Order: sequence, then C-alpha cells, then structure tokens
Amino acid sequence: MSHFKDNESYLHNHAIKVLEQWINKSPERFGISELLRTEKERTLCVGGNIIFKPDLIAYETNGISKFFEVCYTNPVSFYKLNRIQWFCGLHNWKIQLFEIKAEYIMKRTGIPLYPEMKQLI
Repeated sequence: MSHFKDNESYLHNHAIKVLEQWINKSPERFGISELLRTEKERTLCVGGNIIFKPDLIAYETNGISKFFEVCYTNPVSFYKLNRIQWFCGLHNWKIQLFEIKAEYIMKRTGIPLYPEMKQLI
C-alpha cells in the first residue's frame, strides 16, 4: 500500500513554487550560504521502494543540505518524519528539515525577512 499521493491542491503546489522562488532569490534568509540549486518533489528511494518525496530540496556545495515541507491541511506526519530520519541515517546525511505553512506563504506580498518555519530535524 502506497502512502504517497500525487493529487495535491493548487494552493499547495503554488506555495511550493513560491517558496522555491524565495529560496533562489534570498537563500540566506533560509540559512543557506552557498545555494547551488533547488529541486521540487524528488522521489527518494531505497532498493526501488519509495521512502519519501520532499516538497523542496536545497543543494549546497556539499550536496543536499535542507528539505522543506509545505503544509496545507496537515503537518508532517510522525510516519513521514520517521522515514526521513531513517533515510538520512542510512546515507549518513546531516540534513535539516523545515515545515512551512502554505497559507503563510500565499499571504505574503514579498519574501519575508525572517520566514516562519518550524525545524523538525
């Protein structure tokens, strides 16, 4: 049984796009010093099995540095958080995970100086 849905709301999808634009324009506001690129909704697998699919990934010079999860109706579940922690541990990755609300993103008129995010890892 798959726990992954590809039927996200327009608000959620657009909030991810806006967040990506913010990070690309002002990475320092998100604690990113040497941004190389961002990537939306990359499926991360082990042995062909999907482990999770972060909304947004930030890459710095040393590889992946941060995952961002945009939440609209529900926060990141304990199940997903455990899978992310397991996957990062398996690869010995020291990655931060942030949760940011879709409504918060969509109510802004510009990039916030101090974005309201909750650090989960």
